[in-house]
Amino acid sequence: MRQVNPTSCLPRINQEPTADDLMRALAHLADLYSPRSLTTREKTWIVSVEERYPDAIDTAQYSDALDSVRVDENEKRYAMSWLTRLIGSGLYWVDAEAEGVTADELVDLAGRILGGHASIEEAGAITREFIFPLAAPVRVPDIDASAHQGASASDPITITLRDDPLPPSDKHSEASTTSGAGASQDAAAAVGVQTWGAAIVVSDVLVRYPTLFHSALGTPTETPLRIAELGAGTGLLGMVAARLLQQRGTPAEVVLTDYHLQVLKNLEHNVQENFSLSSDANGGVSVDVEHLDWLEVHRSMQQGHAQVDDADADKYDLLLLADVIYAPEHAHWIRSTIEKLLRKPSPDRPDEASARAHIIMAVRASGKFEGLFKTVDEAFQPRSGFGSVPSLSGSSSATPLDTLPGTPALVSETSAVDVHKTNSKHSDLLRSRMGALSHQAGFSQASPELAIVTRRRLDKRANVGRNDEQEYLWFEIGWTSPMLAA
Repeated sequence: MRQVNPTSCLPRINQEPTADDLMRALAHLADLYSPRSLTTREKTWIVSVEERYPDAIDTAQYSDALDSVRVDENEKRYAMSWLTRLIGSGLYWVDAEAEGVTADELVDLAGRILGGHASIEEAGAITREFIFPLAAPVRVPDIDASAHQGASASDPITITLRDDPLPPSDKHSEASTTSGAGASQDAAAAVGVQTWGAAIVVSDVLVRYPTLFHSALGTPTETPLRIAELGAGTGLLGMVAARLLQQRGTPAEVVLTDYHLQVLKNLEHNVQENFSLSSDANGGVSVDVEHLDWLEVHRSMQQGHAQVDDADADKYDLLLLADVIYAPEHAHWIRSTIEKLLRKPSPDRPDEASARAHIIMAVRASGKFEGLFKTVDEAFQPRSGFGSVPSLSGSSSATPLDTLPGTPALVSETSAVDVHKTNSKHSDLLRSRMGALSHQAGFSQASPELAIVTRRRLDKRANVGRNDEQEYLWFEIGWTSPMLAA
């Protein structure tokens, strides 16, 4: 199957591609980023679905692939750079008499695409429609597939999402605070306004094998479920879960949480587009949006009083997290948040042992996010046996409190070796401090602890997610006894 992403399909300029190849490449870029740039004649240069997918014609798959590329900032930057280099070359090798189109015509079109793309960026969002299960299934381990068959969604699930453009990377970018006021933060903190590959992949798995996530998702029940998506972004995964429960006739409270102000506004828009304001109209399923600051929760847990004060009604049966760890500190903040929010089993309610949190994250092959999946294992190490509380003042991590909880954030631009050393040292300090504080908070040896119950790998799906994503890791988190966790 031919690729649609610019990094794979654009011809190399230094190899002097033919005018025909350039015409098709330019028409494809216009289709992606600036459809109004094309004249009627130029629209005929766009490669049809049949030509692009000769083996298996699938219009929906082609549309999904285009949508995925449109919101990929790396692909967009590469495409705009390619256009700039093409214009700069002057296309001196193009012979108008032999090829039927002049170099000036091709350069003019390249310029119109660049200009049209800038206008689209100013105009704003795009709308994407997701239908699950996907045409090409996301494979899960065979043992899971055989054990969890027969509980899949009875009807297709459709979710319509608005992906906003990223805010400008200047000091005026806003992040939500508990008071609702804006704060100066990096634009990278708002990447939750766009839908990323991990959420799409795991949504397909959720629709096909819901009992992999929670036993109560398999059959209708009268007992309301409480589900939260942490770092929800555009809200795809949480809304797929809500729609699945609608089909099941299972009453539920689904809460989509995030941190950044623009993300929350976009999230509210998406919920309103897909669900009625009345839970009765949604089959007894309510879907709400709430602000949640992981760092604030983490600090509260460190002070040792949050666990005692929390009411059982505030706990959740299922927590969902898709591609939310973009700095070494996030996994530790997430552990504290899961510890606060996930319903804990008790002798009088043993059914609560099925409460689960699921963290799905992309494994990236290179760059500053390489190896971040290791921080999940580090964060969920058993806390038993730690002693005094070490200070964090000696941590060499790059300003951990400047990164944003609830949405991906930037880490410092250091070499891969330095990043791993820094992350490891910082993680060790955080883990020992959190272990000691857990004893201050009144944890006994008999108290259940959070632990990674199961690790799974999911393959990357073609034309879904960024090019630097190799695969996805799926961590299933649950309560276990300290003896078992150790």
